[in-house]
Amino acid sequence: MALLTTEMQEKLVALLSEEGLVSADVLNAAAKESTESSEPLFALLTERRIIDDEMLTHAIAQVSGV
Repeated sequence: MALLTTEMQEKLVALLSEEGLVSADVLNAAAKESTESSEPLFALLTERRIIDDEMLTHAIAQVSGV
């Protein structure tokens, strides 16, 4: 997976939460686990099936203006 800038990651997290796709509690717990394990947040979210690749792709497209 290509690296996302911190700004892009923040926008993606905000979008997922604001759209009600993932609760803030789940995102916060995943972010904490990501930091502790050094695993990229969105890799963790997809591996745990909290989001799928299609949802992530659409979210990236939306926040990047594509």
